[in-house]
Amino acid sequence: MLVFKRNMSRADCRSENFSGIRKCEISNNHEIWINGALIKEVTEYQLQTDEQAVQKAYAEAFKLGPEQVIVV
Repeated sequence: MLVFKRNMSRADCRSENFSGIRKCEISNNHEIWINGALIKEVTEYQLQTDEQAVQKAYAEAFKLGPEQVIVV
């Protein structure tokens, strides 16, 4: 199960061992977290220029092929 959070700080994610995707309200970046560790960050620029940026980052974080990840 994937959890998407907006209102948690990075410190909250670390202290709660968060796993999922967090959107930073300040930078609009998307962050992929696993067990309280920030694994991958997708910048707002990447999101604007590549519609598969989150899919690619998630695939890289979990060592999957991009075709194995579906973002809806």
